[in-house]
Amino acid sequence: MSAPSTSAASSSQDPGAGSLYTPSSGSTEQRTDEFHFVRASEHDEDDEFLDLADTVADTASNGSTSVTPSVHRFEFAYGRRYHGYKCGRYPWPNDHFEQEIEALKHHWMTELTDGQFWLADIGPSPQRIIDIGTGSGIWAIDVADHYQSAHVVGTDLSPIQPQWLPVNFRTFIDDCEREQWPHGSGYDLAHFRDVFPMLRNVEHVLTQVFQNLRIGGWVEFQDVLPQIHCDDGTMGDNDALEQFMQLGIRAMRTLGCRLFGATDIKDVLEAAGFENVQVVSIKVPVGTWAREQKHKSSGLVMKAMLDDVLEGFAAKPFAALGILGDERDRLLTAARASMKDPRPHRYMVTRFCYGQKGTDLVTMDSDWEPAL
Repeated sequence: MSAPSTSAASSSQDPGAGSLYTPSSGSTEQRTDEFHFVRASEHDEDDEFLDLADTVADTASNGSTSVTPSVHRFEFAYGRRYHGYKCGRYPWPNDHFEQEIEALKHHWMTELTDGQFWLADIGPSPQRIIDIGTGSGIWAIDVADHYQSAHVVGTDLSPIQPQWLPVNFRTFIDDCEREQWPHGSGYDLAHFRDVFPMLRNVEHVLTQVFQNLRIGGWVEFQDVLPQIHCDDGTMGDNDALEQFMQLGIRAMRTLGCRLFGATDIKDVLEAAGFENVQVVSIKVPVGTWAREQKHKSSGLVMKAMLDDVLEGFAAKPFAALGILGDERDRLLTAARASMKDPRPHRYMVTRFCYGQKGTDLVTMDSDWEPAL
């Protein structure tokens, strides 16, 4: 496909784009006093599913929105901001710094795939797409802008999507691991970016996805794996950066993310009934040591994103291991110093794994364990 348009991302802040974009109450830029918190009789604060589009009030009544308080009540810990709805479910920040990294990653991955939003062969005119764990919505917004005849759905625990959205994109605050699937069926594609490592019950999620794809529809996981690699012996056995990342993997598993760092997920897609399962792994340098300019540029971005990962691990995950204060700062300083060393030829792997729905419904064995 041709390089995707990025006009949606830039137009999302343009008040004059009203003919193309509809307001979403998920904007975190609105003042707190613009929200009307409804009574429990109207919405249970423990509701597991909220359609932000449906909670937008009549614009004649001061443009207020009706949402439950827990959705917009964020948690602040270790100098970072986290989602408040289903508090603690996803131990990674959702603050503005993290959203900037998410935007950087989106454009970086688009370059990595030569302008493609996905690698699965879903056809030239998809009609229904769901982005689970949409975050700021940047991927889904670009997709909705590029495929204007498609109905695009984005779900996330955090209401951090922009105020103006394409008319064919709808956002929901939802936990993808909840018991029931509330988003309809017949999807051409279910897309997950950096969500697989966070799932606690992948068997349930894939069963739900399988049931709600159309026959011939696809699921695709796009993940930057956390392991640090080196093939030429230039990285020492006690590399501080590699040790920090291994500690981060252990910490995330301690927090319940048992799939964090799983290197082989083809079997789990096949166990869920998916066919034509493909895995594409792309090695990306950490830093600018590679010879070709495109790899240097990609490695520079990877290094910037990795610095954010270090910060993320050093907050909630390390606290779960009891690593705090001076010890945490020492490990973080050593990892950053190691990352600045140009001699080791480190790289990380970006993995695309996708599979197609056949005709047989399969219920996964709950005893399945990933390859770690």
